[in-house]
Parts: sequence; C-alpha cells; structure tokens
Amino acid sequence: MKLSRLASVDHPLALQFQRAVESLTAAQVWDSARQYRGTARDFLIYLGENHPDVASLSQLRRDPHILGWFTHLRSLAPAVYINRLTHLRRILEELAWTAQLPELAHLIRREDSPRPPQRLPRALTAQQDQLTNPGGVAPPQRSAGQHLPAAPPYRYAHW
Repeated sequence: MKLSRLASVDHPLALQFQRAVESLTAAQVWDSARQYRGTARDFLIYLGENHPDVASLSQLRRDPHILGWFTHLRSLAPAVYINRLTHLRRILEELAWTAQLPELAHLIRREDSPRPPQRLPRALTAQQDQLTNPGGVAPPQRSAGQHLPAAPPYRYAHW
C-alpha cells in the first residue's frame, strides 16, 4: 500500500479518512484519487486548526464543523469549491457505511452545493462574423407563407 500525504496529517481521524479515500478511489484514475486525498487532507487540517477537540467520527456535526469548512472554502473558485464539497460528501457517505454512523451521510446535503457558474454565449465580433460568412451574402429570408421543401420518404433496406 502506497503511503499518501494524508497519512502525514496529524489528526486522530486521518487513518479512517485515508481508508475511506482508498475505498472510494480504488478503481479511479490517479488524478481523481489525488483530488479526494487533497479534500480529506484540507478538511482534517481545518478540523485540527479550528476544532481540535474533534477526535472521533461521532463528534462531527453539521454546525459548526461542516458549515465552518464551507466558509473556509469560499475563497476558492466556484468549480473547486463544488468539487471539494462533492468529494467530502462522498467520503462522509463512505465513512457512514464503514463506521455504521448513518448521520455522517447527512452532514452535507445536495442543496449545499451551489449551481455551477453558467457561461453565456458571446456575440460574434464583426471580424468573426465575416469569417463565418465569407461572401457577405445573407441567408435567404422566407416569408410566412413559404415552407421548407418536404423531406424525401425514408427508404428501408430489405434484408
């Protein structure tokens, strides 16, 4: 077993989190596993610095532990914030199963995840518009009474 950087986190929950991450990422690519380990590491460092009294999974609470971590993450880009939240949610679900503590699976709710930022389409610049229509000819306009030609009937192959 490869010793991860998660093992270097000095927290009583580090071994349990490491096992949960290994279980979740056993069949995933290296980069996904790295992201899960990073999320677990970040959360445990946060817990150690802000809630040093938490030494067992049964002590974890939504408020202040999880909600405080959300506040800690707000400085990150929205996509990174959403990924971390999703990864910790999956880790907690795995821990709920393995440690037989079902309440852990409900510490992070689906509605806690903000919507990903939507990128609206941009209008073309005049130069881009010319590149897409090099002749400068506008497409034919149809009046309300004109219809597109009917599609030819489908032909079926006879086997």
